[in-house]
Amino acid sequence: MVWVLIAVMLLLVGAAYLAGRTRARQVVAGRAIGRAVTTEVREVMSKPPILAREETTLEEAARVMLDRGIGCLPVVGADGGLVGIVTESDLTGARPWLSLSAWARSPAGEEASEATPDLERLRATPVVEVMTRRVVSASPREAVSAVVDQMMERNLHHVPVVDNGVPVGVLARHDLLGFLGRRP
Repeated sequence: MVWVLIAVMLLLVGAAYLAGRTRARQVVAGRAIGRAVTTEVREVMSKPPILAREETTLEEAARVMLDRGIGCLPVVGADGGLVGIVTESDLTGARPWLSLSAWARSPAGEEASEATPDLERLRATPVVEVMTRRVVSASPREAVSAVVDQMMERNLHHVPVVDNGVPVGVLARHDLLGFLGRRP
């Protein structure tokens, strides 16, 4: 009987301990959520944005993204307004019609036939042909939490931030990690 009472007491003490830890996690998470609700996108985004023009080639876009260590380029028209976005996925063949395997070279020693597309043609393709045109964007004064919701719902890694139709920054997942890692 004594052992049963001791076991029950230990169980209750353990449950209270775990409840306290869970409550502490909720408080910490609540503070992070509270910060995200009150923080504006302009405070977290990468700026200024590195941009591509519609006539920028895939090779140029890939080079800029590699050199700058970024995963996307907002694409602007002649007026400087956002017309699309080109991402790593666009450039690495996530879209079947752009698969690099379709652009493979012919076996060594054989000349490429007219029917075989070549890598040079792919490199010279303007970004306007592969970019995403229906871009989810954010405003600089929008709450980070609202943009994160959109990013999660649509599995987006990058969201251009626009002011009057002109890109002023990019909110990327790595920006969000930096935001979460900062102390209030």
